[in-house]
Amino acid sequence: MYLRYQLLSFILFVCMYSFAVQKTESYPRKSNQNLALRLDGHDNDVRTGMGVLRNEWTIEAWIKGDDRIWKEYEAIFGGGEYSDLNSCDNMPLVVKNGYLHSNGAGIIAPEKLDDNWHHVAASCNGMSTFLYLDGKEVARKDTVVAILPGAIGLNEKKQSFGGLIDEVRIWSKAVSINVIKKWKNKSVERSHPQFSTLVGYYTFDDFKDVVSVNWVGKGHLSYHLRNGRSDYYGELPMAYTVENTNVSFQNFDKKQQLFNAVVVQNEWDLEQGTVDGQLLKLRIVVQGDQKALSLDEINLDLTQNSSLKDFNEIKLFIRDSILNRILNSLFLMVHSISKGR
Repeated sequence: MYLRYQLLSFILFVCMYSFAVQKTESYPRKSNQNLALRLDGHDNDVRTGMGVLRNEWTIEAWIKGDDRIWKEYEAIFGGGEYSDLNSCDNMPLVVKNGYLHSNGAGIIAPEKLDDNWHHVAASCNGMSTFLYLDGKEVARKDTVVAILPGAIGLNEKKQSFGGLIDEVRIWSKAVSINVIKKWKNKSVERSHPQFSTLVGYYTFDDFKDVVSVNWVGKGHLSYHLRNGRSDYYGELPMAYTVENTNVSFQNFDKKQQLFNAVVVQNEWDLEQGTVDGQLLKLRIVVQGDQKALSLDEINLDLTQNSSLKDFNEIKLFIRDSILNRILNSLFLMVHSISKGR
């Protein structure tokens, strides 16, 4: 049975995001524009909400310091608001006196960083921890540490990063140096061999005021970035985005394709008798701006529900206020295939 727009008692939010072609009133952007996160080095606190990663993991990013004068510690990945946890490394990738460093593993790069763009990464395969700079291994140690990548550019206020950060990637498995080297200069795509282990991906091209979307956010813990300051009563500005000048990196500019689609469960329980309560969201992420894709149909399978007594109506809401050219046309239909419907 085909049902258009209204059916059974929960709200199905369908949220469409097109990052490469995003356009808003406050931040009009070119479809192929590549933006980087600007951190002031004082108290910008950009929180990922990410939990502890154990045994295997990989973290990587492009960074560019403000100058060649580095503080004792400047965090690329830090624990953020949960830095007091003593069961894991809350500074898994930092710049220590100008040298790339992984604190928990106790490894450091031999060459000092300048103020140019550099790709940095750390990885653990369950036996050893590695440090990578510009696609090359620069340090390793036979040790395994759990890490907390809870914030970007901050561990504590005095350890904040000053400069630009882009293409932040967090993986729940070890990514080999060959794969890191092959993909460091281009956007992640579904064809990446470790795509299924990607748990955090922030391009910052969609960064708006206080939130940036995690392209692979799954479930109710979608790990969107929250932009804030460690000194809530200070007068310093929050982090913002600027045009990326990194000539080594090529932003995705191919034919538009699906990046991923996930169901995001509601973060709050609905009490009995709730009217117009949101149960879930379907989030579809695409990349590219040539020949936009179209969404023609949604299939909703309710056969696994034990009872539908409380369902009176389904409402579909299309959140398209941040879209530019994601859809050529849109017509939604819901297939109700539950018993008695």
